[in-house]
Amino acid sequence: MATVGSLPDTDDGDEIGQGRSVGLPATLAAVLGVVISLVIGWLASAEHRDGLDRALQRQMDGAISRLQEDYLVNQETLFAIGSFFNASQDVSRREFRSFVGRTFEQEGVVTGLGWIPLVSGEDRDALTKRARTDGLSDFQFQEWNQSRKFITARKRKQYAPIYFAEPIEAYHDVLGFDLLMHEPRKVALEKAMDLGLPVATDPVRTVSNGECETALIIYLPVYSTNQPPSDVDGRRRSIRGFLSSKINLRRLVSHAVEELEPGVVWELREAGEASDAAVYQHGEEPSAGERRLAVERDLQLGNRNWVMSFIPTDEFYSSRPNTKVWLALCVCLAFTTVVCAWIYSMSSRQVRVEGLVNDRTSELVIANAALKQENKERRSAEKLIAQKTSELEEANKELESFSYSISHDLRAPLRAIIGFTGFVLKNNSDVLPEAALNQLDQVKKGGERMNELIDGLLEFFRVQRSAIKPRNCNFGEMARAIMNELLTTMPERRVDVIWGRLPSAFVDPTLLRQVWQNLISNALKYSGKKGNAMIEISSKTEGGETVYYVKDNGAGFDMKQYDRLFGVFQRMHAQSQFEGTGIGLATVHKIVQRHGGRIWAESAVDE
Repeated sequence: MATVGSLPDTDDGDEIGQGRSVGLPATLAAVLGVVISLVIGWLASAEHRDGLDRALQRQMDGAISRLQEDYLVNQETLFAIGSFFNASQDVSRREFRSFVGRTFEQEGVVTGLGWIPLVSGEDRDALTKRARTDGLSDFQFQEWNQSRKFITARKRKQYAPIYFAEPIEAYHDVLGFDLLMHEPRKVALEKAMDLGLPVATDPVRTVSNGECETALIIYLPVYSTNQPPSDVDGRRRSIRGFLSSKINLRRLVSHAVEELEPGVVWELREAGEASDAAVYQHGEEPSAGERRLAVERDLQLGNRNWVMSFIPTDEFYSSRPNTKVWLALCVCLAFTTVVCAWIYSMSSRQVRVEGLVNDRTSELVIANAALKQENKERRSAEKLIAQKTSELEEANKELESFSYSISHDLRAPLRAIIGFTGFVLKNNSDVLPEAALNQLDQVKKGGERMNELIDGLLEFFRVQRSAIKPRNCNFGEMARAIMNELLTTMPERRVDVIWGRLPSAFVDPTLLRQVWQNLISNALKYSGKKGNAMIEISSKTEGGETVYYVKDNGAGFDMKQYDRLFGVFQRMHAQSQFEGTGIGLATVHKIVQRHGGRIWAESAVDE
């Protein structure tokens, strides 16, 4: 084997040939490296685009889920009023206003509620007289003329007048309007009557407080029987009237789109409409090119079919720069450069270091095989862990969603039970025997108790879902304010409160207020039977951590039952001893856990 030192002298032609042979592998490596770099860059770009598409899909699914969930929550109001009408065949205007009044105490999706009875021509005068007796001196049956102005309704066999409408200040002028003379409303009423289900009208545009808003009007049929008859003819014979709910579309969708990232235009329109005009649009009008990237989803609200379009704009893609592509290209080109330089260097020294290269190659082959095996085993383990984690997260989400839905589904019949027993107790206390009144009162209290449990469970789920918004929070001021509020409600209590130092912390103030509220109210509750009740609220430092604690000399509990302490519906004492739902400490545990902290308890019976 020849060595570099023993190479014979060559002329210029030989040197050129050697230069070409030495440079050829480096040139081929450079070309190959550039090609590979371009391929990797293209694959990285495609992966980046796929990632953006997956992000858009997640946003779409979340927006649709929130919209449907919010619609169902607001539809519960209509079902609750329907249960109230089923419980009483003669609801007065005052009772209707009292029942629905809380709906309008704060700005919400529902902006109007009403009652539309079906009235025969013979009963028209009687209903008019009753309305005027209720204080509506100008009440009359109305319809529109060709100029869309109100005139006295002509005589017909049947009417569907707006008889109750709340808030009355906003809808006074439409009282008595016969919806059977308004074709789109008539169609919606007949469809709701035949289906026995809530049905929405076409989107309507109204002006409220100088602002143009788009709304849906939902009609819920009310029958003379508690349950809708099973056939269409039966439903038509037993129909009493319709409850109506006016839903502000802008408010309904505002929550659904609040988590959309910048650059995504969101549109809602009716399915099957000849016009492409959107009923509601969030974001600026997209260009024609951007519209070609639109992704659509079908959904149903109010027994009407709708289409939701999600349009990613240039802003959406520019907000997520494709740094991975450029990074991959730079790394590949840098690697290509290094490899080419190395190949050129190795080619020029090939004769001198060929033996060393062979030895190193053998070592590299062995090391590379071991590394590949190690990487293969690690990837298999990581894939298994990821799969198990995904399955666990999916199971938890399904369980949480199922519990949340069950809690919501229980509220409507529960409200009907409470409302009906309260109505019977209020209006029949002088005719029912004492035993029956006591039994009805127990039913009402049991319903209210179950309603408290459902409220607590929904609050527990809300704590898990709500986003944490941390800021600096003064625990001293917060705890003292809560203690003062609680002691104000129990003026007969004499409690010795010992205050220690409570450092501030960077937390979500709303969630941590729930923590302090639960802990302090528990201390007051379980020390309530002590004549010398004492509560200590302070903090200490242990192992580099700040430990906040609330200590009392109340009833205590057996530490053998500690594993149940922070579980949902788990109680250490009987309901007859101390009231409660068994959800408070579970909520506290979840809030502290979400803030990266931990919570525990130390106790003994009667200590």
